[in-house]
Amino acid sequence: MNKKNKRDALENSAKYQLQKTHQIAESGLVKDQLITRKNKTLKDNIIFRDKIIKDHKSPPTKLMELMEEQQNFLDDLIVEVSGKAVELSASDFKLQQAITELRKIDPIAADKLAQTISIKKEMNKSRVIANKRL
Repeated sequence: MNKKNKRDALENSAKYQLQKTHQIAESGLVKDQLITRKNKTLKDNIIFRDKIIKDHKSPPTKLMELMEEQQNFLDDLIVEVSGKAVELSASDFKLQQAITELRKIDPIAADKLAQTISIKKEMNKSRVIANKRL
C-alpha cells in the first residue's frame, strides 16, 4: 500500500471514529436531558403526595403506581446513560489512536481532526451550560 492510500485509509478511519463518537455523545446528551425532565416530574409528584399525606389523607393508588413507574424508568435510563458514558470513553480512545496513527503519516490532517474534536467538545459544553440555565 502506498503512502497516499495508507494516509487516506487512516484519515477515513479517524473520521469514522469521530462521527461515531459524536453520535454517542449526542445520544448521551439527549438522555441526560430526558433524565432531568423525568426527575422533575417525579419530584413534583412526590411533593403532591406529601401534601396529600400532610392533610392526613391516603395518596391515591394510581399516583403511587405512577411514581413507581417513573422511578423504574429513571433507574433504567440512568443505567443506559452510564453504559453510553463507557461506550463514549472507548470510542474516544479509539479516535485518539486513529489520530495518532494518522499523525505518523500526515500530521496536518491529524491536527485538523484533533482541532475538530476540540471544537465539538467546546460546543457540547456550551450546549450543556445553556440547558442548565433553562
